[in-house]
Order: sequence, then structure tokens, then C-alpha cells
Amino acid sequence: MFVVCLADSVLAFHRHGVQGRSLRSADVTQEIVDHSRAYRLLGADKVVVLESHTLQSKTLSSDDGNDLYILAIRASY
Repeated sequence: MFVVCLADSVLAFHRHGVQGRSLRSADVTQEIVDHSRAYRLLGADKVVVLESHTLQSKTLSSDDGNDLYILAIRASY
């Protein structure tokens, strides 16, 4: 599991998705869970990049390729 801290929330990346929680109230602000895919955080310096693979029989499948996601993080000033 990897965690990315933002100005007002925390994003926790796990094998099957991501969950965002507010630092003020601990409420879940966003959540993605897909047990048919495996997710991996590639980078979170200035841009959060997430990769996913389709799972077949709980193993990674290279036949279907993979998807890359760029998460836009809104800066708060």
C-alpha cells in the first residue's frame, strides 16, 4: 500500500484501487475498487500516475496490455 498526502486529504493506493479520505473529518471522499484489475502507483512527485492491469485467474495478464491514469491534483492556496 502506498499513501499520498495532499493539502486536505490522503490517498491510499492498494492492489485493487484507491481510497481518498479527508484529513478534517476522516470521511471517504473518493474510492475506486475493482477486483478484476491490479493497480500500481508509478509516481507521485508532482503528478500522480497510476497503472492498471487486467487480472485473469488472479495473475497479471500482459496480453491485454495496461492502462495509465494521470490523477489531477487541485492545489489549494
